[in-house]
Amino acid sequence: MTTRKRKRPDQAFTKRIREAFSGANDTEIARGIGLRQPVVFRYLSGEISPCYDFFWRLAQLKIDINWVLTGRSAPPIVPAEESEELQERLQRYYRKIEPYVKKHPEFLNELEAIADAFLKTRSELAYAQKKKR
Repeated sequence: MTTRKRKRPDQAFTKRIREAFSGANDTEIARGIGLRQPVVFRYLSGEISPCYDFFWRLAQLKIDINWVLTGRSAPPIVPAEESEELQERLQRYYRKIEPYVKKHPEFLNELEAIADAFLKTRSELAYAQKKKR
């Protein structure tokens, strides 16, 4: 009987995933990504390599995949609690402007472009400040 040798976890990868989720534990990370906790544990412990779906889900959460894998580029700066609050505020705002958006769909595209530019600028500024420390 042969035993499967466990891979050594990539400490930097695990650290960046935890940082992306504001220091959350495996269960909280799994909940945030939408995967089962044992799967996330196996990824973070190095037992198995993360699959495409894991990275796709991170990207949907606006987590920079390049940063997760290499440590290069801006780290995420919005804590989970703040992110949920912002999402709720955006949903309330959208419900208010929905009748206008239905008549003028180009308005929503412009609004999304502005929000993306704002988040990118905010992320770059936070990364630059973090680098100075």
